[in-house]
Amino acid sequence: MGIHGAHKGSLHYVILRRLFDRLQIDKTLAYALSTRIWQAVSGPVTIALVVKMLDEDETGVFSVLIGILNIQTLFELGLLNVLIGHAGHAATAIKQADSASPTNREATQAHARMGELIRASRLWFAGASVLFALFSFAIGWYTLTNSDTQTAWQQPLFAIVPIVALTVFFSPSLAILEGSGERELIYRFAFYTRFMGSFAVWMTLLLGFGIWALVVSALVQTLWTGYLPLVHRSSFFKRFGDTSTKSTEFSWTKDVVPAQWRAAAVSASYHFATQYFAIILAAYHTTADAGRLGLTLMVTGAIQMMALAWAQTKFSVISAQHAAGDREGAGTLWRRTALISSSLLILAFAVLTILLTLLPTLRTVLESWGMKDRDLASRFITPTQCAVFGIACLANHFIALQGFYVLARKANPLVVSSVVGFGSTALIVWIGGIWYAIDGIVIGFAIGMALIALPLHTIAYLRFRAHATDSAA
Repeated sequence: MGIHGAHKGSLHYVILRRLFDRLQIDKTLAYALSTRIWQAVSGPVTIALVVKMLDEDETGVFSVLIGILNIQTLFELGLLNVLIGHAGHAATAIKQADSASPTNREATQAHARMGELIRASRLWFAGASVLFALFSFAIGWYTLTNSDTQTAWQQPLFAIVPIVALTVFFSPSLAILEGSGERELIYRFAFYTRFMGSFAVWMTLLLGFGIWALVVSALVQTLWTGYLPLVHRSSFFKRFGDTSTKSTEFSWTKDVVPAQWRAAAVSASYHFATQYFAIILAAYHTTADAGRLGLTLMVTGAIQMMALAWAQTKFSVISAQHAAGDREGAGTLWRRTALISSSLLILAFAVLTILLTLLPTLRTVLESWGMKDRDLASRFITPTQCAVFGIACLANHFIALQGFYVLARKANPLVVSSVVGFGSTALIVWIGGIWYAIDGIVIGFAIGMALIALPLHTIAYLRFRAHATDSAA
C-alpha cells in the first residue's frame, strides 16, 4: 500500500511520509521514477525480443537508427533546459503580478513575456526540426550505405526521420509547460508515452516487422508529444497567444540567445562525444559491433536516465526557489538530489556488470526460450568494458548535476570548460572507435569524461559558486 492508501493519522502514513520527504519524492518524481522503473522492467523484455527476433546484422541497423534518432538532441541545442528556467521565472512573475493587481502594467507585461517566449521558441524549433530532418537523413544514408549490412533499411529511414522531426518541433511547448508548474503533467504523460511505446515495439517485433519497431515507437512518442500542447493544454497556449501587448522586458535575442548559444556550444560538443558510438562502429567496422554496443546502451541509457530523474524533476523547483531568493533552500535540495541520484547510478552499474558476468551461465535458460543458436553473452559488451563505461557515465552524471545547478541560477552555462572537455572526449572517442572499435570507444569515453571533462568542469563550477557567494554577500 502506498502513501496515499494510508490514513493521515496512522503510524504507517507518518513513516511513509517521512521516507518520501527524505528521498525528495513527490508526485512528479513518482511519475519520473515510474517511467524509469518501467524502462528497467520493460528493457529486458525488449532486449530479449530483439535478440530473439533480430539477427546480429539487424540489431546493428536497429542501433544505428537509434543513434540517428538521438541526433535530435543536437538540434535542440541545449535550449530546452534554458526554456524551463525562463518559463519558471516568467510564471513566477505572472503569479506575483496577478496577486498584486491582475489589471496593472506589471501583470500585462508578465503575460506578454510568456507569450513572446512561446512564440519565439516555436519559430526557432520549426527551423531546427527542418535542419534535423536533413542532417539525420544524410548521416543515416551515408552510414548504412557504407556499412556491411544486408538489412533493408531505406524505407524505415525515410519514415522515421519526419516523425522525429515533429517531436523536435513540439518539444519547446513541453519545456515551457514544465517550467510553468506543470511538472506532474509532463512526467505523467512521459510515463504514458514510454509505457505505450514499449508495447508498440513488442508487438511490432513479435509480428515480424523487425526494425520497423523503431518507427512505430517514434510515432507513439510524437502523437503524445503533440497531444499535450495541441489538445490537452491548448488553453494555456491560447491564453498567452491572445495577448496584443508586446513585452518591453523580454527579447529572445537579448534574454535567450546569449544563454542559448552557450548552451548550443555545450550541447553540440557533448553530442559528438556521446551519440555516435553505433554509427562509428557500423561505418568503420561491422554492424555486429554496432549491435553489441547498441544493446548495452539500451540498458546503460535507462540507468543514466533513472539516476538523473531526481535532478530533472527538481530543476524547475530549484529555479523557482532561486527566483524567489531562497538560495539556501535551493542549495539544500540540490545537494540531497545529487547524493541520491549518484548513489543510484553507482548501484545500478554494479548490478549490470555482475549480470553481464553471469550471462554465460544462462545458456540453458536461453535455449528453453528457443534461442539455441544465439549466445546472449556475445550480443553485449564484456563486463570489463561495462565497468569502464560506468566510470565514464558517473563522471558525466556529476557534470550534468553541476550544469543543472548553474542553469537554475539563471546563469550562463560553463562554456569553456564544457566545450574543451566534451570536445576532447569526442576526439578521443572518434579516434579510438575508428582504430580500436568497441574498446577504443569505451576506454576513450572514460578517459575523456573522467580525466579531462569532469576536472575542467568542476574547477569552473567551484569558481562559479565562489563568485556567486561573494556577490550574494
